[in-house]
Amino acid sequence: MSGLVAFLTGSSVAQMNPDVLQTLNNADWSDILKSQSPDLTWGPSQVYKSPDLIQAVEKMTDTGIGEYKLLGGMSDAEANYALVNLAAFLAQSMHETIQYDACDENNWDSTSGYTSANACGQLGQSYQDYKCPAGEEHMACEVDPEMEMVASTNAKWYGAPGPMFCAPKSKVPKAPRWDHSMGWCDPQVDYPPIKGDDFWAVVNGTASETCGVYEGQKAGGWTQCSGAGCANAEAPVFGQPARTDVEGCCWWGRGVIQTTGVCNFGKLNYYAGARAAREGRDALFANVDFCKRPDSICNSTEHPDLKWIAGLFFYSKEVQLYPTDDQYGFDYEKELQYFTDAGNIKDTSFIDKVSGIVNRGCPSLNGCPAGPTHEAHKRAENFQSVLRAFGYPFDGTPLPPTTQSPVTSQGQGTTNGQNNGPIVNGGECNSSCQNCVYNTSHTQAATDADCHACPGGQTWWPCNVQDLCVCADQSETEAPVTTEAPVTTEAPTTEAPTTEAPTTAAPTTEAPTTAPTTEAPTTEATTNTTTPKYTTIDCNTTQAPTTEAPTTQQPSTGSGDIAGGDCDASCADCMAIPGNSQAAIDSHCKPCGGDTMQSWWPCSDNICQCKTRRNVFV
Repeated sequence: MSGLVAFLTGSSVAQMNPDVLQTLNNADWSDILKSQSPDLTWGPSQVYKSPDLIQAVEKMTDTGIGEYKLLGGMSDAEANYALVNLAAFLAQSMHETIQYDACDENNWDSTSGYTSANACGQLGQSYQDYKCPAGEEHMACEVDPEMEMVASTNAKWYGAPGPMFCAPKSKVPKAPRWDHSMGWCDPQVDYPPIKGDDFWAVVNGTASETCGVYEGQKAGGWTQCSGAGCANAEAPVFGQPARTDVEGCCWWGRGVIQTTGVCNFGKLNYYAGARAAREGRDALFANVDFCKRPDSICNSTEHPDLKWIAGLFFYSKEVQLYPTDDQYGFDYEKELQYFTDAGNIKDTSFIDKVSGIVNRGCPSLNGCPAGPTHEAHKRAENFQSVLRAFGYPFDGTPLPPTTQSPVTSQGQGTTNGQNNGPIVNGGECNSSCQNCVYNTSHTQAATDADCHACPGGQTWWPCNVQDLCVCADQSETEAPVTTEAPVTTEAPTTEAPTTEAPTTAAPTTEAPTTAPTTEAPTTEATTNTTTPKYTTIDCNTTQAPTTEAPTTQQPSTGSGDIAGGDCDASCADCMAIPGNSQAAIDSHCKPCGGDTMQSWWPCSDNICQCKTRRNVFV
């Protein structure tokens, strides 16, 4: 076991470096811990606070949960690695939950009409069937059909669904759905919050007042379906039919990286909660039973750092210790060290692989069985924001790499837009290059003709993608054999999974390989029914589509006028912005939104806009 992994797993005593602590205390968090309001303005997060984060980082570095700890150490190099490690974690958290100010998973699956049965699982998931893998089955929580609880956060867009809840059939016989068009809440009236038995009366349709289900409710309410309850999507991967009730469905995602399912909550309890204390193990939260009160992650006033620690536990176990012996050959230690030492903030290879693990269960943007990584370019931008706040590169100037960058296989059929293999011929395509050609070992498709303009100073695709084009003036050497993407004049449009959430943001709940967390909407089913590594938004997350939801009661129908705005999952048809600086045309922009969500040029360069929005209401 390497030295870094020894620190991560606790076989050595990890220590919180004073320089790391000082950096965290002095950092400007305004561009990191921020959330977007329904009016699309940004402000400080009301859920995620820096003092709670710093306290959580100290606990996870010095004490940890079981054998799992964050990277620590007293040397300057170890301090730098620890900060970059934390920056990668925060980049994912910013995308999955912080921007939405969500701790509890939002009800975002509109394909089921926003049924309350989405608490059992969204887009084909079954959270109570997120089983632990072999050897860890004894850690999982048992499902209690009598458990009842209500989420503390939910989406806040106009008419947004109320919070997730669970209850026995004796209290809620049939699951209602949320009708965004039902009722209107007078903004001049201060409606008292509906709680306790009054809440269940509203859920069951026996109460006269429907405003006050959540703070800031503007419209909408629970409504009953004829016959049985309102069904969520069936979960064939888990052998479960569609649910029409919410009995035992208390395992939705919670915390900054949406901890989800009976396995993940059970592991927290086994290593850090009441069960650890009962069985004689050290416990950070001996008085918290995560199997009886999974809502403690979001609701605890005694431990406000829990929402952070739950995510850091997942990250330290599933990302820092991602196995090095699978088909991807990813070595977290080596890639972290290489990126940190190189000092190149524009290098996205490391963060792209981390994003793949968190969002899709493997270190690849497009090669994971669960589908392509959702909005990898935005995660990379978040990473850069955090690194700048932490003072990266740490000595003020980039360092030349002293070792060759580690090579990670991207899996079959990847088109992730980053270079993970050797460059074919000469060097950079600058003004001194006479013949600029496509790098055939690159994972993104282009042609020699596409690259010919780069020496002339072109700054957009393909010239702005690292190593996609190379200078062929020098002596030619044969490129290593790789699986090339199909040659085309446009970036390939890898088809996104058909089960992705129709909006951008919810936390993901995939069912890939090991214990997941539910990032808001992600739920690409796989054949493995053990707890997925992670879940997330939009494509995969359990977060509500805060930024994409309409601010008026009438959704866009896409007829006539141009909708405008980002080409995201809510956009049915994308087009080029007229007169854009990179000569993109409508056909270039077509794959940027909807179910495809292409992440490379021109979709990542703000030169496309939405022409027609989907009607996201059911």
